[in-house]
Amino acid sequence: MGNACSAAADKEAVEVASVPADEKKEAAAPPAEEKAEAVVPAAEEKEEAKEEVKEEVKEEKMTGLTITFLEDGKEVPITFPKQPLGLTFDSNASPVIIKKLPTGGQGEALGVKAGMQIKAIGGAEVIAMKYEDILKRIKDGAALLPSA
Repeated sequence: MGNACSAAADKEAVEVASVPADEKKEAAAPPAEEKAEAVVPAAEEKEEAKEEVKEEVKEEKMTGLTITFLEDGKEVPITFPKQPLGLTFDSNASPVIIKKLPTGGQGEALGVKAGMQIKAIGGAEVIAMKYEDILKRIKDGAALLPSA
């Protein structure tokens, strides 16, 4: 997917980060004997997911991924032009609230602050969604961005 998240337990911090291209290829390669069967469904699923995100994100692929945050009741849209996003938040917690930002990361540079809540991703409101669905949208959207 282009992003890696690590979460050891509930309420553990999750950081969205890019995965080097060589690791993506190794992880995606099915065993030789299953190659003919496994490649087609995986490719189809991946394309369907990309198309879904493209529809929701619309033309943002060209300019970046816009995530709308709530800060003191105000909407703050921030567009991420590349990955990694540089956001850390608690796993399995909805709504998603930014816990911390890696020093020197893109999130910090763009003005994201600890305590901000994610309201929308690519124009689609996510406040009422389950954590897993929000995380998938973040990862899918970030996967469309170039790496830093």
